[in-house]
Amino acid sequence: MKKKSGKLKGTLSVEHLHHFRCGSCDKWWSIGDPSIALPGKQSVTKREWFCPWCGEKNIFGDGKEIKREF
Repeated sequence: MKKKSGKLKGTLSVEHLHHFRCGSCDKWWSIGDPSIALPGKQSVTKREWFCPWCGEKNIFGDGKEIKREF
Protein backbone atom coordinates (compact mmCIF):
# COMPACT_ATOMS: atom_id res chain seq x y z
CA MET A 1 0.00 0.00 0.00
CA LYS A 2 1.13 3.52 -0.73
CA LYS A 3 0.54 6.58 1.38
CA LYS A 4 -0.83 9.56 -0.49
CA SER A 5 -1.70 12.75 1.34
CA GLY A 6 -1.55 10.94 4.67
CA LYS A 7 -4.10 8.30 3.55
CA LEU A 8 -3.44 4.69 2.61
CA LYS A 9 -4.06 3.85 -1.02
CA GLY A 10 -5.05 0.22 -1.64
CA THR A 11 -5.41 -1.77 -4.83
CA LEU A 12 -8.32 -3.78 -6.20
CA SER A 13 -8.26 -6.71 -8.61
CA VAL A 14 -11.10 -8.58 -10.27
CA GLU A 15 -10.89 -12.29 -10.95
CA HIS A 16 -13.19 -14.26 -13.24
CA LEU A 17 -13.48 -17.74 -11.77
CA HIS A 18 -14.26 -20.61 -14.17
CA HIS A 19 -15.49 -24.01 -12.98
CA PHE A 20 -14.69 -27.12 -15.01
CA ARG A 21 -16.19 -30.62 -14.66
CA CYS A 22 -14.26 -33.62 -15.97
CA GLY A 23 -16.04 -35.73 -18.58
CA SER A 24 -14.29 -38.86 -17.29
CA CYS A 25 -14.37 -38.83 -13.46
CA ASP A 26 -17.10 -36.15 -13.06
CA LYS A 27 -15.05 -34.20 -10.47
CA TRP A 28 -14.70 -30.44 -10.80
CA TRP A 29 -11.99 -27.81 -10.38
CA SER A 30 -11.74 -24.04 -10.72
CA ILE A 31 -9.31 -21.76 -12.53
CA GLY A 32 -9.17 -18.01 -12.05
CA ASP A 33 -8.83 -16.03 -15.30
CA PRO A 34 -8.01 -18.93 -17.66
CA SER A 35 -7.46 -16.63 -20.65
CA ILE A 36 -4.17 -16.73 -22.50
CA ALA A 37 -2.75 -13.50 -23.92
CA LEU A 38 -0.82 -14.07 -27.13
CA PRO A 39 1.66 -11.36 -28.23
CA GLY A 40 -0.08 -8.92 -30.56
CA LYS A 41 -3.41 -10.77 -30.39
CA GLN A 42 -6.57 -10.65 -28.32
CA SER A 43 -6.63 -13.02 -25.34
CA VAL A 44 -8.36 -16.32 -25.86
CA THR A 45 -9.77 -18.84 -23.41
CA LYS A 46 -7.91 -22.14 -23.37
CA ARG A 47 -10.19 -25.02 -24.44
CA GLU A 48 -8.09 -28.07 -23.50
CA TRP A 49 -7.43 -28.87 -19.84
CA PHE A 50 -6.13 -31.92 -18.02
CA CYS A 51 -8.20 -32.97 -15.02
CA PRO A 52 -6.17 -32.48 -11.82
CA TRP A 53 -7.97 -35.50 -10.27
CA CYS A 54 -7.70 -38.27 -12.89
CA GLY A 55 -5.31 -36.76 -15.45
CA GLU A 56 -7.65 -37.16 -18.45
CA LYS A 57 -7.52 -34.52 -21.18
CA ASN A 58 -10.81 -32.63 -21.53
CA ILE A 59 -11.84 -30.40 -24.43
CA PHE A 60 -14.30 -27.67 -23.53
CA GLY A 61 -16.54 -25.77 -25.96
CA ASP A 62 -16.37 -22.15 -26.99
CA GLY A 63 -18.49 -21.02 -24.02
CA LYS A 64 -21.81 -20.79 -25.88
CA GLU A 65 -23.11 -23.86 -24.08
CA ILE A 66 -22.09 -22.70 -20.59
CA LYS A 67 -24.28 -24.26 -17.93
CA ARG A 68 -25.26 -21.79 -15.25
CA GLU A 69 -26.23 -23.20 -11.87
CA PHE A 70 -27.75 -20.81 -9.35
